[in-house]
Amino acid sequence: MKKIALLFLFLCANALSGMEQPKSVSILPPEVIEMIIVYVHAYDNPDAVIKAIKSLSLVDINFNTIINDMYSNPEGFKVLVHMIANKFNKQPCEIANKFKTPAAEKYSDLCEKLRSTLKRLGAQEDKIEGVKKLLEEGADINGFPVLPAVMTGSTPSAEMIQFLLDNGANPNAKTPRGLTALDMFNDIHRRANEFEYIKALLEEAMRKQRPIINK
Repeated sequence: MKKIALLFLFLCANALSGMEQPKSVSILPPEVIEMIIVYVHAYDNPDAVIKAIKSLSLVDINFNTIINDMYSNPEGFKVLVHMIANKFNKQPCEIANKFKTPAAEKYSDLCEKLRSTLKRLGAQEDKIEGVKKLLEEGADINGFPVLPAVMTGSTPSAEMIQFLLDNGANPNAKTPRGLTALDMFNDIHRRANEFEYIKALLEEAMRKQRPIINK
């Protein structure tokens, strides 16, 4: 039976035409995964998919639990929003906000807390502890591009980046402008080199500057 279930999940994954699946997809029953796949491919925009799934939740206990109960199956809600987000090239946090259900509100709240924690100033040890606590509360480390978020805060921390990668952060996640964390790091490095060059130019000019004699 277990082999059959695994085969089913494999076939479902192929049916998604290359759409990336969250690693925790197996926490949902195969019939729920199948239904999500059907709904995701039946519509051409995420709003229509969400509307259909919310309607389904009125008569299906599995979907009702996933999108309305913020305590019993938060991982299931993560899988749902990631499947929709991957299909329509959106961020999971953005998709979650559209559901406007108790589970979605909790997910979105944790997303915003995680985002603000990554961007705030302060000791890296305190920030890492803050992020760790949010992950323990159920924050989705891939609900938005967390590694690029680190790059937009204070000076990028190798310790924070390593911590996020160790906890499953996607290094290929892109900002709305299509930039990965590596793209942003390369840009920071390039600008740093430019600043050093400008500094050297000014210092050299100051050394060569002759005293100005007022007549």
